[in-house]
Amino acid sequence: MLSRTHAPHLTPKEIELLHGIWLELSNEVAPDEIHHHDVVHFALEELQRDMSNSKRREVIGNLRQHLYKIRNRRVPVLGARRE
Repeated sequence: MLSRTHAPHLTPKEIELLHGIWLELSNEVAPDEIHHHDVVHFALEELQRDMSNSKRREVIGNLRQHLYKIRNRRVPVLGARRE
């Protein structure tokens, strides 16, 4: 882990997205218990795996499309460094 890590700023829309995915997965894996951090961890591991195999170009392309789509909606967060 990097020595200068910080907690990321999550927008209400991102929290809503996470919660919706958590609700859907909670129903699918019941009776097993799942927490929001489990969803985040799982998604990040999936992304890391995809970036280390033949899907890397697709992941980067999709990220670029996402960044292009949201470029006008970005609101600077006071005191936040670029992530």
